[in-house]
Amino acid sequence: WRLAVADLYGEDGRRVNRANLVVYQAPFVRNNARQLVTDPLIENDADAFTVLPGQSRRFWLALHSRDMTPGRYTTTITVKPLDHQAVPRELWPVIPVTVEILPFALPATHEWPMDTFIWHGGMTPCQSEIPTLEFLHRHHINWVSTDRHRYDVGKPANGTLRHRAPVGSSTAPGTAYFDPANITANDDFLRLAVARRMNVLFAWNICRNSEWVKLMSEHMISLGFTYDQFIFSGMGDEFRASALPKYLPFHEQAHAVAPQVRWMCTVITTPPPEGCTEEQLDEVMRYIKTPILFNSHLWPREHERAQQKTAWLKRHPELHPWIYRCSMSAQTCPLLSYYRLGPLNARLCGVRGLAYWAMSSITGKRVERNGKMVTVTPDGFFDQADPEAQLFDGLTYWHPRKNIIPTKRLMALVEGLEDVAMIHLLEQKTPGHDLIKDENLMELHETESQTALDAWREQMLNALIQ
Repeated sequence: WRLAVADLYGEDGRRVNRANLVVYQAPFVRNNARQLVTDPLIENDADAFTVLPGQSRRFWLALHSRDMTPGRYTTTITVKPLDHQAVPRELWPVIPVTVEILPFALPATHEWPMDTFIWHGGMTPCQSEIPTLEFLHRHHINWVSTDRHRYDVGKPANGTLRHRAPVGSSTAPGTAYFDPANITANDDFLRLAVARRMNVLFAWNICRNSEWVKLMSEHMISLGFTYDQFIFSGMGDEFRASALPKYLPFHEQAHAVAPQVRWMCTVITTPPPEGCTEEQLDEVMRYIKTPILFNSHLWPREHERAQQKTAWLKRHPELHPWIYRCSMSAQTCPLLSYYRLGPLNARLCGVRGLAYWAMSSITGKRVERNGKMVTVTPDGFFDQADPEAQLFDGLTYWHPRKNIIPTKRLMALVEGLEDVAMIHLLEQKTPGHDLIKDENLMELHETESQTALDAWREQMLNALIQ
């Protein structure tokens, strides 16, 4: 069978190409907790599917409406057999669909009122980062991760791991080797980022060579980026206080040759003495202007640690902090509290940035192939029990060509980003509106109810079109 989508027609006869209506299949799969779920959203070019006796199939429709004129549109979806002579035509189910396009538009991705970033899994193969960029741009996510190894030691054509550095040098985090030829090795991706007005974050870690920082940042400016549109990953991942003598001298050197470069770092929740004191963080923030703080740093707001961290941020108005949600079992995190309400939670924490681990993270075991021991990439679609796999996780599933198979969890995050954008629009239209008062948004967040969210969204839409 297949789902045949017809063109959409407005009340005045205006025709909209059926390509605007995307059909996703939502098959049942086992997640990494062995739960049977309909999480992945699979786009099939033929919209073909099979139904076995006693089973059902689920579908998810998404309409790209940005360039559509406001009004009511109708179309049909017909369930057709692939062999059109196998079933009499009068028995083909025809599903009428009506869509209403409201007379206001959400911001363009580059104007979205919340910065959003999703890390890439360092072991997940990616031959080209362009499909990831295009996907994120279509879904309101304005920061894209790029693998820093593409620009220093380089990556092989298969898109996994990295090239070996010359004998006597190392590519481990904190090392300084780079091949200057690799500065321009990913220019097709970077030029597209400029064209789409997307922001780029270089990770994981960065080449610890101030000359690389100077050359790479100058190259980014030459391509058309501003210093606000790219970030280098600084310090070390979730660094401890003991790491400051290792990393701060490098940042001092990098700042001397490229003072306008923007840096980020992830701040752990571990308290001193293993974690940093506020005075030590003050020293770090001389160079880092985008600290990524775990959600528990700032939430719940009434907790003493959250109040202390909020007070510290107020002493640093020059910072652009992001909230970090980092679960090693993203596939099992709650749909509402972890994804849909994530952007609202960041807003209630007083920040305008949100980061998640990870888009997809696939780690395979070292196995024998043709007499050689190699690290494999296991089947990253839905075989969570693959014996060659160590880890499958992420907000999406991995695809070897498209990079991304979206999920209902990611779409819940996208809906949360739309919530925040509508709050921003209503703030501009009607400051102080009851729907966006802090106490009412807090109640919506704490209720954690799909029914309450649906009712609030309907009220928001009505308020925006009045």
